[in-house]
Amino acid sequence: MSARERERVQQEFMTDRYRVMIATKAFGLGIDKPDIRFVYHYEFPDSLESYYQEAGRAGRDGLPARAVLLYRLEDRRIQNYFLRGRYPKLEELRSVVDALTNEPQSALQVAELAGTQRRRTQVMLYLLREAGFLRRVRAGYIRHATKEATDDDLQQMLAIYVERAQQDKARLDEMMHYAESLDCRKQILRQYFGEEAGEPCGNCDNCLRPAEQRMPAAGRTEVVCVDTGIGPVYTTAPETLPQPAMEAGFTTGDHIRHRSFGSGRVLDYHGDTVLVRFDKGGSKRVKAGFIQKIGRAA
Repeated sequence: MSARERERVQQEFMTDRYRVMIATKAFGLGIDKPDIRFVYHYEFPDSLESYYQEAGRAGRDGLPARAVLLYRLEDRRIQNYFLRGRYPKLEELRSVVDALTNEPQSALQVAELAGTQRRRTQVMLYLLREAGFLRRVRAGYIRHATKEATDDDLQQMLAIYVERAQQDKARLDEMMHYAESLDCRKQILRQYFGEEAGEPCGNCDNCLRPAEQRMPAAGRTEVVCVDTGIGPVYTTAPETLPQPAMEAGFTTGDHIRHRSFGSGRVLDYHGDTVLVRFDKGGSKRVKAGFIQKIGRAA
């Protein structure tokens, strides 16, 4: 969707032409409509900061509104995948440096020579430019004539991003704690943002549900521990966990190709539906019959 189309749809939503909208968080955060009555999250966000902003779109007129988080413990795999891919690695940065020449190259040309994704290459080119190891000219990027980047230089550049990755993981852990907690949701949010916990809100699902119904009762709900590729997972629905391999022959991490969306990598699967991170189209759920495996998971 182009910026112009996005603006048109937002305006039509603001004037009540559309009563319900399904949107990414980037689209949703552009909406400042006071009478939104509900915000449902199909998958949990990467942090409580994100969730608070996104859920906070509901009920800005002060009237009752509902914020619902549809949560499965297994969804952490998706967030972990994005966290692992958010920051560059030393070997990727070195490949980009080695691909640079004294002649101007576009980001796409550097990416092809380095064997890295275009968007990640653009991030790495920005880092190298800020550190003075390359120059940006009208025709593209060129290697700095006298300043060579050693592995130690690159490692120092990446150190700050290692720290950010650790902070991202800590925020994700807090988000999961919020989703799994049996305590008052509002008290959790207050404490997370440095405020006094205060009294229970009396409105969230945990406050409205009697304490004896929050804990699994013998014979009614059994919590099962299942070993997975990301460690032990505790769940009341083990049948919803992805199996090591699908009947269709796909495994998490497999490289695939789709006729319309191009190449990508398998993130998750359930039945004949596969969640794929496409190189140029983001994450999409597609039927297994429409994709072809071109490489196995490393």
